[in-house]
Amino acid sequence: MLSTIVKDVFEFSLPEPDTLATSIRERLIAFASVDWVSTIDSTNVALLEAAKSNGTHGQWPRLLGAHHQTKARGGWVAPGSMPLGAH
Repeated sequence: MLSTIVKDVFEFSLPEPDTLATSIRERLIAFASVDWVSTIDSTNVALLEAAKSNGTHGQWPRLLGAHHQTKARGGWVAPGSMPLGAH
């Protein structure tokens, strides 16, 4: 089943997180970890916390992606989701 994201008039579908992670993992064979989740506060915060933990030594590079981030700062913004001139 695909996840459908609707933002104003911009609509697209994404594969399920596990399906997407598997597809990306097959292409990024040098990565120690490739994960994709449906929703997360912030991928950067999660990766920084992983970097600080003792259990991840030598397990880099890592990729963590998400269909939706609830507390992300910066990054790509869907067209039409911000008023003109807002940054």
